[in-house]
This record gives sequence, structure tokens and C-alpha cells, in this order.
Amino acid sequence: MSIALTAMANQFIENAKASNIQLEVVHRVAVMLTLQHNGAVITLLAVFVVIAVYRVTRNV
Repeated sequence: MSIALTAMANQFIENAKASNIQLEVVHRVAVMLTLQHNGAVITLLAVFVVIAVYRVTRNV
């Protein structure tokens, strides 16, 4: 995961800024995803992130 984060860091930063998501939030989500969790928890985190990004981009 750290290799992917390093390789994609600039794109993640640009996407976060374009979506008005604080970099601290991106960091916290990335840390949670790098921890060892079962599939259900990772799925719920992914759904949460998608909903959060949707709300930010739609100004809900």
C-alpha cells in the first residue's frame, strides 16, 4: 500500500484539493485502509469515502 500511495501521492493531493477535501482527512482514510481489517470494514470505509466525496462535490 505504501508503494501505491507514494506513486499516486500527487494525484491524490490534486484530487483532494479539487474536491475541497482536507489533506488531513485523506491521510486518516489512507491510514485506516493500510491497517489490517476484514473485508466488511474496508467496504464500509470505501462507501463512507464515496458518500463524503459525493456530498462535498454536490455541496450537500
